[in-house]
Amino acid sequence: MQTFDFYKDQKCSVWTRTSFRIEAETYEQAVAKVLEMEENDDYDEVDTDYEVLYETTTELTPDVNDNFSTTEIYSHHSSDIIFENGQSIKIKTL
Repeated sequence: MQTFDFYKDQKCSVWTRTSFRIEAETYEQAVAKVLEMEENDDYDEVDTDYEVLYETTTELTPDVNDNFSTTEIYSHHSSDIIFENGQSIKIKTL
């Protein structure tokens, strides 16, 4: 009997956490700095620690992905998609 290798790619949603410290005279001033940094998407002034919260991973479905596939199964023996659960994304090549 032969063995055949496959793999499944899935699009997921996952929360991440970025920790950082703010120096300020008061908590209110620190909050104001955080809100300003978030509004400007500018965290360059602080050291950050980034982690992926893997326990929050949720598999997405095509209805939240413009009906494009969120699960695709492939074989290592072929480049063809064996299964997809939504529309495929056609990429034009030059």
